[in-house]
Amino acid sequence: MEDVIASRVELDEGTVRPPRYGVPPPDGAVAFITGSAARPSSLLSSRGGSRGSTSAELESRSSFLIAAVAENRAREIGICAIDLVSPYELLLWTVIDSHSYVDTVALLKAYQPVEVLVVETSKSGKVNEEISKRFTGSKCRVVPLARKYFDQTKGAEDIKRVMANNVDINIGRNYVVMASVACVMKYIEYIQGVYIAEKSMKVVLSPSTRKLLMDQATVSSLELVQGTRGRNDNQLSRFEWFSQARQEVVGIFLDNPAWFFDVMEELSGFVDLDRLLNQLVFVPKVITPRVSRIAIGSVIALKHTLECLPRLVSSLETTSIKLDQPCPLLDSVIQRCI
Repeated sequence: MEDVIASRVELDEGTVRPPRYGVPPPDGAVAFITGSAARPSSLLSSRGGSRGSTSAELESRSSFLIAAVAENRAREIGICAIDLVSPYELLLWTVIDSHSYVDTVALLKAYQPVEVLVVETSKSGKVNEEISKRFTGSKCRVVPLARKYFDQTKGAEDIKRVMANNVDINIGRNYVVMASVACVMKYIEYIQGVYIAEKSMKVVLSPSTRKLLMDQATVSSLELVQGTRGRNDNQLSRFEWFSQARQEVVGIFLDNPAWFFDVMEELSGFVDLDRLLNQLVFVPKVITPRVSRIAIGSVIALKHTLECLPRLVSSLETTSIKLDQPCPLLDSVIQRCI
């Protein structure tokens, strides 16, 4: 097993490396470029959430989350993370922590990153020690980087360049968060040999307020992240109103099997959207024949997906019209697809 703390890494901008983590292209894109399928059958995304994969098993390579941690003298922690499998989200956290850094460590343990980037200092920092100690024996590597890569000015420029949504404008003034943004984006571009496309990421900001702190044993016992008998994909949301809305939709399709099969027929035309978006966010620095083929296949798969949307909306609208009472969740899905 590799040591938890890796040796210092220098990010040589003149060197183009092959990707460290191989994220396969969507099956649908491969099918289009090889001509092996006129309609992809890999269908729905294998990932069940939008905030990274907090219960991912690294052995199955379902998530490659890389996080950077920056700190100031007031123990204010800025964390930025990108999942290489679903890089269309830039995850940001601000944590006001204690001397034991229990909040920071608990957050990282929940998301199970493959690498945690920290500032290398001449004097070992407490946060670095705590992270290294808590991840001993795991598959996570703690990577020390020079302080020059934690550049808050560069981070503010990067987030403005890649951000596709509107967030709190004051986030750019939080220098510890911006420092972590600069580091994680620079590092990913280096290890994967890619550029991150402009306006391609949704920034998800999670402040440190309004939270309940639990230790990992309690979280596991309550099955808040992962069920003891199966993956978290099979669990309903803990929000009662959302569970009821889902149950209402399930009841509609159980009572009307023909509607269910009509909708499933339309869904079968969609490719794995997570991996398709991956191809649109990361732009390879070196263009090879294989990269070109995958890019062409991804564009065709995206075009095919957009062509499938009207048929899906039509099928859902037909279902909605036939209902005796309106279904808010079904109507919401229709509006999002239009």
